[in-house]
Amino acid sequence: MTDTLKSKLKKHFGEMLVYKSSGNAKFFSALSLPSFMRDWLVMRFSDEDGHVDTNEISAYVKKVIPKEEQWNAYMINMLRHDEAASFLAKVKIDFDTGNSRALFSLPAFSFPKKKAEAVADWNVVEKNRKYLLSPAEA
Repeated sequence: MTDTLKSKLKKHFGEMLVYKSSGNAKFFSALSLPSFMRDWLVMRFSDEDGHVDTNEISAYVKKVIPKEEQWNAYMINMLRHDEAASFLAKVKIDFDTGNSRALFSLPAFSFPKKKAEAVADWNVVEKNRKYLLSPAEA
């Protein structure tokens, strides 16, 4: 890609521009992440020319995206220390109209085991409606 084309793309698309390199395809495939997360990581960790530091991304993924088999240990540790948890995952919102509740789930971790165990606060849903209620994986 020429420098002129890059500058035009940056000018018109700015933050929405995601550089994809076939050289990184194998690395991202090994992470087993959904495409929207891969794109987000590329946007977050790429330099001006679209180069990514794969070591930096690997460290970040290990820190904030627990694997499904690590989920129970992660939850026990969080509950034992009564701490808030920070992690990156897809959140699905469903509505229980009979009880006027918003329910959430984390599909990647098969959480919760029973449908009504995870109730979302209405204020949180309303404040983040752009992200939580979007039909697309953005």
